[in-house]
Amino acid sequence: MNSDLPPVLGKHQKCPHSGLVITTKPAWQNIRTGDDYTMSYGIIGENTLFTRPCGNIRTVQMELTVKARDRVLLEHFGHKDPVITEIRDFSNVHGIPSHQTRSLFRQAFTSQTNQKGLFVINTSWIVKAVFLAGLRLHNMPFPLILSSSYAAAISGALDLLNNKIQTSKSEWRTKTGAIEVVHKIINNSIIFTEAKGQLEQKDISELLKTYETLLRSGELAPGPIFRIANYTNITKSEWKSRFSLLKGLNQLHDTLNLHPSAMAVYGLTPRQGNAMQLASRITKYPVFIANNEEQAFSYVYKQIQGLDLATAETEKQPQEIEDILRFISTIIWDDPEEIIPTYFDNQTLAPISEALLVVKQDVSDLLHEARAKTEEIAKKNRQLKAEIRHRKKIEQQLTEAIEQAEAATRTKGDFLATMSHEIRTPMNGILGMIHLLENTDLTAKQRSYLNISNNSATSLLKLINDILDFSKVDQGQLQMEVIPFDLAELCTTCCNLLRKNIQTSPLQLHCTLDPDLLNYTIGDPGKLRQILMNLLNNAIKFTPSGSITLRTKVHNQTPQLAAITFSVKDTGIGIDPEKINSIFDIFSQADSSTTRQYGGTGLGLSISRKICEFMEGELKVQSVLGEGTTFSFTLPFGLGHRLPKRGRTRAKPSPRHPLQHDIRILVVEDEPVNQLFVETLLDQFGYQHEHAKNGVHALEILKNKSFHIILMDCQMPIMDGYETTAKIRSMPLQNITPIIIALTAHAMDGDRERCIECGMDDYLAKPIIPSLLLETIEKHLPKNT
Repeated sequence: MNSDLPPVLGKHQKCPHSGLVITTKPAWQNIRTGDDYTMSYGIIGENTLFTRPCGNIRTVQMELTVKARDRVLLEHFGHKDPVITEIRDFSNVHGIPSHQTRSLFRQAFTSQTNQKGLFVINTSWIVKAVFLAGLRLHNMPFPLILSSSYAAAISGALDLLNNKIQTSKSEWRTKTGAIEVVHKIINNSIIFTEAKGQLEQKDISELLKTYETLLRSGELAPGPIFRIANYTNITKSEWKSRFSLLKGLNQLHDTLNLHPSAMAVYGLTPRQGNAMQLASRITKYPVFIANNEEQAFSYVYKQIQGLDLATAETEKQPQEIEDILRFISTIIWDDPEEIIPTYFDNQTLAPISEALLVVKQDVSDLLHEARAKTEEIAKKNRQLKAEIRHRKKIEQQLTEAIEQAEAATRTKGDFLATMSHEIRTPMNGILGMIHLLENTDLTAKQRSYLNISNNSATSLLKLINDILDFSKVDQGQLQMEVIPFDLAELCTTCCNLLRKNIQTSPLQLHCTLDPDLLNYTIGDPGKLRQILMNLLNNAIKFTPSGSITLRTKVHNQTPQLAAITFSVKDTGIGIDPEKINSIFDIFSQADSSTTRQYGGTGLGLSISRKICEFMEGELKVQSVLGEGTTFSFTLPFGLGHRLPKRGRTRAKPSPRHPLQHDIRILVVEDEPVNQLFVETLLDQFGYQHEHAKNGVHALEILKNKSFHIILMDCQMPIMDGYETTAKIRSMPLQNITPIIIALTAHAMDGDRERCIECGMDDYLAKPIIPSLLLETIEKHLPKNT
């Protein structure tokens, strides 16, 4: 019988690994605890509960799950309160549990005082990452262990239940006038030591002799061994004695080739704990200082399970991917009380995880501040309207209130501008490092995980842009652009971009264009593209399968103008008629459950509707619950003459075949990650370059060297980019007048104009797009290059 196969519940059988009888009942099978979620139970032997959930974990109702589990235990054990372990098999579970589900899970199991341990098997990597990073296992009253197989899980469960089964012999005991030490062996792999009294130098040889007798006894099973020591009753130990004992233990382990894999010590005072940490540096295995016996055993059993995971072929995973999965799971977990893991500088993905952490916290703070300020302004306006009816000095009060509201709006604008800069700087590092990693040798699995990181970072950037766009709309700062553009090409490009995101989904995206769109139109292509991308992304989010169609219709056409109707129709989940009027409200979706299941801030539709109104149109919606939704709007456009097709932008050269340029570029950037990214791109493009860490440093370099192009960051210590540019324009330079291009995280309205006014020639906002950087540089190259 294959011991790695979990039992099949619903029939009388024996455990395939331990041989214990499994008790089952029909009433314990397929208990519905959610819209698409069931639970099945069996009891292995007398004290191990085997649980097999099935279905989409997003739909689970934890209250029903807890009640079902309690009912099974009550029917089997009666009103007794036995000590149990539990094994959960996630073979038939898909999806990721919601935040509420995880919170209720933690609450339910934290109250289980009679539980010795919970073993989870057959999880997907992303669910495993959620467990590892989100559950704060050290706060659970028992160990929660992710096992590599059923055999490992049942073995660990039985070990936990039987940890009082000990082997003890009189020759494993040392008693002198100052100290008494007793050794025991638990489950043939754990050496349990209890000591009381004073540790003195004269007793070391006797203690080592007794310990050697235990190691040579043959009672330890082949394989890794572990140590647990209870020093609660140690009253004194001199540092020379501790070091002598540990050195003697190391020599003994070397002689017998029996090195422990880990050691847990408990019962120490804070001072003794510090001394132990210092002394343990000479050991050849990790030493964990536990608070009590339960924590010590929990640590050791986790180490044992960790060895199982490390030796299982199916569980091998590069450390960098493990780290990024841990971090992404903290974003999915979204519990503000969670402890976020930190990574060290020598890990490849450490800059990405650190930057993502900054972005996550900043975006959270930004949304909180935006909501708070909006609520504060609304509250003051309501108070002022009530006071108008009762006070004679209404004009003066109203004037003061308006000034306060304008000041609050300016404060919000300043806050958003600052946060835009502070967020875009690490975002540039995130996307930049991801771009550089894409050009390295990666396995297929690593590239898949890198794509997940890229998609997550791109989603964060979209969220940031939505918030900034909402701020512009809210403050009336939108400006209309009127230029010729190919409307048919714009619609086709939008659809082609999004088709890449749904290649693996059962979803079709169609683009049906009116033949009259072949003429070039005149209007604002950027804002039209933003509306269409918002509506198409929204349709994709709420359409699990079926089709989405972008359709255009030209009507009321004259030689100069035409009204064009755009519609995005999907076959998705639809909208409840009672909720349809609220979908355009900021920070909201059709209802709270939709928000939890599908995510999003609820800004996209609000922004799209306001942009439509700004462009003299109206965004409308028609929907049938369960059948689909259609968003439509009509906008006026001027009709222009056909323009010649633009030439293709030169593709980025391969890093292995750089262009041979004599162009010299100076990169003025204080942030190390952004500087590394830009200089790596310039290496790939084939340009010579140098780096200046701030404006003062740049001016020193320019006194002795000349450059064709300067890539200038705007916000730097000592001297910022604006002042630096002004000084460069006023100083005598050798031979060449450089082109200065702003590479800045300042991306609010007016930032481009400010850069041009101070003497810069061009402007690029972070995060930097490599192809756009290359195109901008080449646009300003001398004609003979």
